[in-house]
Amino acid sequence: MPQNIRYFFTVFSRSYSQLFFEENVVYGILIFVVTLTSPFLALNTAVAITASIFVAPIFKFNSKLMMSGKYGINPFLSGGTIFLFYHHSFLLAALGGIISMFFTQVFIKIFRSQKLPFLSFPFITTSFLILLLFKPEPSATPVLETNFNSNFIYSFFTIITHCFSSMCFLTYWWQGLILAILLLVFNINSFVNVILALTSVALVLIFINWGSELISFYYYGFNFVLIALAVQHLISANFFNTLILIPILTIIALLLLLVLHPIFNQISLSAFSIPFTIVVLLTKIIQNRNSIPKNLWKKK
Repeated sequence: MPQNIRYFFTVFSRSYSQLFFEENVVYGILIFVVTLTSPFLALNTAVAITASIFVAPIFKFNSKLMMSGKYGINPFLSGGTIFLFYHHSFLLAALGGIISMFFTQVFIKIFRSQKLPFLSFPFITTSFLILLLFKPEPSATPVLETNFNSNFIYSFFTIITHCFSSMCFLTYWWQGLILAILLLVFNINSFVNVILALTSVALVLIFINWGSELISFYYYGFNFVLIALAVQHLISANFFNTLILIPILTIIALLLLLVLHPIFNQISLSAFSIPFTIVVLLTKIIQNRNSIPKNLWKKK
């Protein structure tokens, strides 16, 4: 029994820290504590992760891999989305956690042969399925209230902090500031890379119109944080490579979001993390192709 409790506690806490690509129990606990500032959100995400842990053996997930927390990210994101659209529907949150684990297994099998990560495909698929099956009320459309003005520093700070807070589907700038400080404490390299990505986004948005409600709508800001972290942890750990790749891929994701958002908004859906997923997946495919020795492409 104590071993089972330790297993659950480890998977649960690391599911939160893996949002920032960290396998750290203490970090995960602190992120969970931050989510408690929005109690119903915290309950929805906790229920989704808990459900995913209990169904993991049914889908034959390896317990050692589960303890890394990597399989808890998509259930967390699914639970957060259910909170946004349905508020405190804990049964749907549990269902979201279970479905996302099923799709995680599906996408692992699809991408394993190509040596590609499954990224947030399980979360996206789960969210679309639930939104189509259980249509939320129009008033439930999640728009984060922001107040950009003509002050450059204010707009810049607001965009940065709201992108951080959106990682956990939180609402206020101070919650994002806490998450930023936690990332700085636990991984300064990740913090620098994320700030680089968010600075690129903030400058573009401010240049367009001194800020944009796009960051506020559906909590899209987490796309840019995830891109910075994915470049560092999945594509290149070289500092100079990340300095080049992160701004380029972040701006591409922003442009992709500008295209996708109105399309999905017309059908009462969200682009969710599609920009992040597409950009990172394509980059990884190009990287894998370039890593194959050229002589293998030559005919014998």
